[in-house]
Amino acid sequence: MTYLFCMSDTTKIMLSPRELAIVTDKEFILTKHQIIQQVFDLFQQQVPFIQQHLQTFWNSQIGSDSLPKISRGDHYRQLPFVVMDYPAVFDKQDRVAIRTLFLWGDSFSVTLHVAGKYKMLLWHQILHNLIQNPTLPYYIGVSKNEWEHHFEEDNYLPIFSLSPSSLLKRMEESPFIKIALRYPLAQWNDMAKHFEEAYRNFSELLQEMP
Repeated sequence: MTYLFCMSDTTKIMLSPRELAIVTDKEFILTKHQIIQQVFDLFQQQVPFIQQHLQTFWNSQIGSDSLPKISRGDHYRQLPFVVMDYPAVFDKQDRVAIRTLFLWGDSFSVTLHVAGKYKMLLWHQILHNLIQNPTLPYYIGVSKNEWEHHFEEDNYLPIFSLSPSSLLKRMEESPFIKIALRYPLAQWNDMAKHFEEAYRNFSELLQEMP
């Protein structure tokens, strides 16, 4: 791709003192790479626990194997991120996944994402189990765009802020359901424990109704 620029001779591209300090600091970028690698390592460490607590559900209700997929990028809302989808099935219309996300400067999150036939298969038991555990700090996706992951009010709302009838309506009528748990980055040193709690909670959320 070729870009053509036309600039006046008097145009100057100036950096603020803060920007100049960053651009001349090699350690900033090297530290960023090190942090991203640590996120990859942290996510990979969760795989055995996920297999232990979600494999039975996956085998009985989904019937499809998947491998951990960890990827990274730099431009979700102009911020670096790392995402692990595991276990996960992403077809054109039908999706079911546990998505673990690190968003630079924002948070960690774990999200149950179901759409298409998997939404129709699972939404009753998800709703039932949510109602049975009203104290857990779940968020529900309320955007029409299922690929947004930020936690502003136009995308996620705390489930406790919705009435039972509103929650039922949302889950029944939407083509997809996203239920998330969020953790501030200040909890980094405890995230292995928090991830285990999250995966255990989602395992219970997906249990079949008695």
